[in-house]
Amino acid sequence: MKVIVDASVVVDYLRRRQAHDESLFIKFSRIGTVVFSLVTVAELYSGKSAQDEGSQREYIDSLIDGAEVMIPTVKTAKTVGMLRATYQLSLGDAFVAALAIEEKLPVLTADKKAFEKVKVVRLLRDI
Repeated sequence: MKVIVDASVVVDYLRRRQAHDESLFIKFSRIGTVVFSLVTVAELYSGKSAQDEGSQREYIDSLIDGAEVMIPTVKTAKTVGMLRATYQLSLGDAFVAALAIEEKLPVLTADKKAFEKVKVVRLLRDI
C-alpha cells in the first residue's frame, strides 16, 4: 500500500528521538510505501535543524533518499489553488491533498483537522 505523507508525520518522527518506533512514520514504513510531495520535501528542509550543520539533517536525508517523491504538475498546481481557496489549507497541505486526489492515495498525517475538511481525501486512520 502506498500513502502520501504529510510533513507533520515526519516532524513527529524527528521529535520523538528515543521513541522513533512509536511514530506514525515508522509504523507505516513497516507495512507500506511512503510517498512525499516535492513541496513536503521543501518544507522538511526549511527548518533550521535541517540545514547542513543541523541536528536533523542526516535523518531527513535518509528518509527522503528512501522514499518516492512526486513532482507536482501545472494540473496539480491548479488543484492546489482551488483547495487553498475552498478549504483554507496551507500551501504544503494543499499540495499533499491535491496529489492524494490525483493519485487516488490516502494521506498519512498527524494533523487530521486540516485534511478532514476535504471530503474527497482519504485519511489513513489506523496503523
